[in-house]
Amino acid sequence: MDKSRQRKHQALKSNLNFVRETFVLICSIALWLYSAVVLYTFITVFLSMPTYVNQLVLTVLKVNFTDIINVFSVIGIISVITVLYLIINYQFNKYEVNKGA
Repeated sequence: MDKSRQRKHQALKSNLNFVRETFVLICSIALWLYSAVVLYTFITVFLSMPTYVNQLVLTVLKVNFTDIINVFSVIGIISVITVLYLIINYQFNKYEVNKGA
């Protein structure tokens, strides 16, 4: 009779395509760099710190400081309206649940 022992498991074999993974890595790095430049530009515009890189990006995008500030103000107004709506909706539903119980 054979003694029981552990089975030998096969090692995981990876069939990742090197070219595909390299392409994904390059696209990911490009996206992160673009995001960093946009974040840097927004922060410097919001804090009114004009720099050479900031001026270059704004010139390439054909926008100015007031356009970006207007975008910030619209986003702020929409955020305030959304938060107020959610708070009112929460309070209304809280009283509705208590009234029915």
